[in-house]
Amino acid sequence: MYLLYRIRPGRCRYVTVIPTVLERADTHLQESNRHQYDTIGRSDSTPMFISQFQISNYKSFHKTEPIMLSRGINVVTGQNNAGKTALLQSLLAPDRPHRSIKALPAASSLAQPASGIALTVTLSHNELLRCLAGNGRFFLPVPKVNARFDSVPTLSDYKHPTLIMFKDWFFSQDSVTLDLIGRDWRADGERYDGGGDGYLTLEVQPMGQVNMIGPSLVPSRKPEIEEIVGKNLGNMMYRFEAERFNIGTCPSGSNPSLAPRATNLPEVLDILQGNHVAFDRFNQQVSDILPQIARITVVPEGQVQRKILIWMSDAYNEARRDLAFDLEESGTGIGQVLAILYVVTTSQTPQVILIDEPQSFLHPGAARKLIEVLKQYPRHQYIVATHSPTIITAAKPETIILVTHDGNESHIQHLDANDADHLRRYLDEIGASLADVFGADNILWVEGITEEKCYPLIVEKLLKRFLMGTVIKAVIATGDLEGKHAERFFEIYDRLSSAQSLLPPALGFIFDDDGRSETDKNILRSRGKGREKNKDRVYFTKRLMYENYLLDPKAIAEVLNTTEGHIKTVTETDVQGCIDMYLAEPSYYKNLNPNRSGIEWIRADLLLKKVFAEVAGLDYRKTTHSIELTEWVLANETEKLTEVAELIREALG
Repeated sequence: MYLLYRIRPGRCRYVTVIPTVLERADTHLQESNRHQYDTIGRSDSTPMFISQFQISNYKSFHKTEPIMLSRGINVVTGQNNAGKTALLQSLLAPDRPHRSIKALPAASSLAQPASGIALTVTLSHNELLRCLAGNGRFFLPVPKVNARFDSVPTLSDYKHPTLIMFKDWFFSQDSVTLDLIGRDWRADGERYDGGGDGYLTLEVQPMGQVNMIGPSLVPSRKPEIEEIVGKNLGNMMYRFEAERFNIGTCPSGSNPSLAPRATNLPEVLDILQGNHVAFDRFNQQVSDILPQIARITVVPEGQVQRKILIWMSDAYNEARRDLAFDLEESGTGIGQVLAILYVVTTSQTPQVILIDEPQSFLHPGAARKLIEVLKQYPRHQYIVATHSPTIITAAKPETIILVTHDGNESHIQHLDANDADHLRRYLDEIGASLADVFGADNILWVEGITEEKCYPLIVEKLLKRFLMGTVIKAVIATGDLEGKHAERFFEIYDRLSSAQSLLPPALGFIFDDDGRSETDKNILRSRGKGREKNKDRVYFTKRLMYENYLLDPKAIAEVLNTTEGHIKTVTETDVQGCIDMYLAEPSYYKNLNPNRSGIEWIRADLLLKKVFAEVAGLDYRKTTHSIELTEWVLANETEKLTEVAELIREALG
């Protein structure tokens, strides 16, 4: 893996020409105790974070556009094998050349051996000095001379005030941004090429002061500032893979840094255990995420080994060491949680923490709590690869990156986090959640919960097909389809299904007839066409509502007799008699019309309530009993649901 560099001081306001820059910088430095860069008492107001990176020739990625990141939590999402894990691995892993028809058009083609990653990273003043301290002398490129500059001293005159002021100004910045893709630096959007006209030889003193040793035209055998930071970047990052950690025992030691793959987890927790306050806080957060665990302890195992013990509530409350168990015997995910919490809570400097598929080792509830704990430590930057809607919703990420694979290579799409927030609000408005529809290929929206549960049964049993990637989901407040509310209703669904978001497109809408006139239906069909003006997306049942297809006396009798609490054995005749009585009641029809009477147009929901109550003394539970009626009809009188099946077939396409 190769790295190239460029450098920018952060928060710089002085960008016109060098004399102006340095004149104003000199004033700034006089006000802030010039020449003093002591880290003592100076806070990291801008913790280290990666603002963007770009991958080339790595695993499934041929070459990406710049991948933008933000502070806080960033989410990488996409389908299985799209490239989420590869994207995280690219930040730390060695060369893994991309292989595809595009990269290797013939079997004899040779893969480009080196993978590439370009990073833009921002470090605080303290972090920069910590990286540079202890590295001896290093080089800092100075601005390139060009016709725009009125006066620039020669490098041979290294005592010239302009060069000293440039060095002082650079190291007075609250933050510095390093673009590891070339050698130049920028200030407030203005770009200056560095290195073309030489370098300053510098050295960081023990108290944080930066001394200038002299100038150089060509850096020889000494690292440049960005090279040092690039080499230290790996120490500021930690990646947690989507696997079970079973590192419950390891040799004791004095290294407080968690090793890759958490191989020394017992060692670092043993050291943390010596700080009772910190260890108690750590244990409390473990219990917050995994409430069944009362305590984690580290105990000796033989002469030189240390072992992690897991204490459940009863064992801990009764002080029963014999009931505690080893981490190796614990459930999936406990080791991962311990390792993640250790890095997050004990790192003295900001870290870039990469977490791959936390839902693979944690229950959704525990994953949600883990995200809430991460939010309590905003000094770190988190990049989480997941396809879990629970985690995405809990994280409320600043950045969402969608990874897709076209069968040849992976591609990146940035989703607007604000759009994702709007998406969640829209879903709330229609009574759905991201978990209901996330990851589907498309959605068929239907009248209500009954249809949501019954229509898939009809598709499977009657149409003899499987929905596969299609989700059937209920809408709510279908009364909003009427009048002036209809525009708002379809606007919500169009935004849900067509905006740049995490939601798949809508196949269509199936609604109850509900007594609407043909004119009203045509208005809704027109409004429901959305962007595909020539495609019908709104369909209506050919009876008043779906329950009208379930008014089968024999089916109702069977369901009543198998429902707990019925007052007597019900016959088909009992049910038919009750139905006939209410078929003659005008109040049980909506928009009474001589051409719309009988079993097809009666208010079936009201009728079923009466039948259940008067025949069997039961309450009609719509989402329970409608499913049972549907299952009976599909098993015994399939033809009665053929009309509904054809309607669903048409909507599915």
